Amino acid sequence: MSPFAKVRVPVPSALLGMVELYVSSCTRIVTGRTDAMHDWASLKASPRKVLEWFATAGFAASGEALPPAPFRPCAQRLASLDQLKHSVRPALAVPRFWLLEGSNYGFDASPHLPYWLAVNDASFVPLLVPAHQMAHFSRALVA
Repeated sequence: MSPFAKVRVPVPSALLGMVELYVSSCTRIVTGRTDAMHDWASLKASPRKVLEWFATAGFAASGEALPPAPFRPCAQRLASLDQLKHSVRPALAVPRFWLLEGSNYGFDASPHLPYWLAVNDASFVPLLVPAHQMAHFSRALVA
């Protein structure tokens, strides 16, 4: 049995018309901010709602002491992801996000991949969210 499950996301501008991501078979993780273990659930978010979310919410990287801040896309990171339009890369990890409080969220990897998928007209944006927060994320990010 493979330790990963693959997710193929249709993206019109990507080479082969899709981007391949993976989800680790490990369904539990300790977040750096709360030291609590969570079961994770997959969410297929609406690209439009993901862009709205990035425009209005605050984000803080796991393990960093900095307060949540608005997402500011880095041109260099987006240019690196643009390589997906011209070459097939190994599968990328589906990022994890969790609600901290109010409209502030934590994440375990750069939010640039979901942002890139959304601006490049992906059919959906895959995210992993804590199972106990699925209702919140579904209301906020699913069409």
